[in-house]
Amino acid sequence: MPVLDQETRKGKVGSIEWRVSVDSLALLCRGVPDPEPSPTGDEIIEALRGAGITAQVDREILETVLQGLQSDWVVVARGVPPGPPAHGYLEYYVDPLKLDGRAWVTENGGVDHKRLNLILNVSKGQQLVRKHDPIPGEPGTDVFGNPVPPEDGHEVSIPVGSGIELLEDGRLAVATEDGALVSGRDGFTLSKLYSIAGDVCYKTGNIDFCGSVDVGGNVLSGFELRAEGDILVRAAVEAARIEATGNVTILGGIQGGGKAFIRAGGNVSAKFASEAAIEASGDVLIHTQLVNCRVCAQGEVVVEGTPGAMVGGEVRSGQNVRAKSVGSSSGVKTLVQIGLDSDLLRKITALDEDFKDLEVKAGDIHRILGGLEHVRGETGALPPDKEAIRVKVIREKFNLKGRMSALAANLAAMRKDLDQARKGTIRADDTIFGGVTL
Repeated sequence: MPVLDQETRKGKVGSIEWRVSVDSLALLCRGVPDPEPSPTGDEIIEALRGAGITAQVDREILETVLQGLQSDWVVVARGVPPGPPAHGYLEYYVDPLKLDGRAWVTENGGVDHKRLNLILNVSKGQQLVRKHDPIPGEPGTDVFGNPVPPEDGHEVSIPVGSGIELLEDGRLAVATEDGALVSGRDGFTLSKLYSIAGDVCYKTGNIDFCGSVDVGGNVLSGFELRAEGDILVRAAVEAARIEATGNVTILGGIQGGGKAFIRAGGNVSAKFASEAAIEASGDVLIHTQLVNCRVCAQGEVVVEGTPGAMVGGEVRSGQNVRAKSVGSSSGVKTLVQIGLDSDLLRKITALDEDFKDLEVKAGDIHRILGGLEHVRGETGALPPDKEAIRVKVIREKFNLKGRMSALAANLAAMRKDLDQARKGTIRADDTIFGGVTL
């Protein structure tokens, strides 16, 4: 039942009393004892109109009041209430709150327990969250015909921290750098470092992070760790796969069991390495011994410390190789090579021949175009078939120019590698044993 204003907006027509609710959205009537004859419905409506009420009166209900069937207050007319507002809300293009750590379900229904939903990588410029403004409801009309303003919707804001900026007057959050999107007390932030307190194992799953990774424990056999920054492993690496665009540092060494693979866009550093494949665009530095490993480094390969031994396997360096001892007294087969590619000189010779062939083709194209341009200069235009040939030859000219440019760059890089390899040295501070191939 509407709340009534006991002081204002009320009246009486004969035996009928009327009131307007506090919100002005309802007109109520009731019958009361009165010695005067009961008014008609039209008389009541006319009186209400005179009081300024414009809402449509429900005559059926009014008649029940007139007939004395209703002595309690009843609603005989209503205004139009304002419509509800649409509250502001956030639309998540990526939502870190949905990271649940569940194992990945493959297309065929299998479960990959090494692939867990724990990291949400985003890239620079990626849209993260959009704020949608509230929309007020439609205005209403009270029983007097006055507009009733609607309620405003609730505002929302995008909680952002470091690594995220707001665009479009605060309505769109985007990443300012590559990283992992995390949700914290200060809102959403981007982290460039992913830290693991213990081992990389079934609890963490494989790690693929677009920043740097700090592992407090070991990387266990069968797991993979990838980072678009540096990787630091504070314990050991077993038969695992590790790849980083930056440096890889392994404080506890590598016990690969013939299955470990380490690749770095920078340097690789480890206390020791055994039965592992190691690739580095920079240097490889081993602090005690390198045993039965396959190493390929564009920079130096250095085994220092005690015993400082390089035993077994294959070591290829684009610059220098240095250790205290190479090989072993038992004559373990050990290959050490300066220059990453033993066939580099042959490849350079072959590319030189290819470049000369392209130069001959370029000369032929130049002569053909010269002849066609001469004809066009004398006649003013070429016949359609000759013009088609001219267009085709011009396209071939630009294609050939691109191929020659790429080939020249490749040759320059190879010659630089060859010059570097010729300057490289293999040095053993103590002994190079039998069984070593240099």
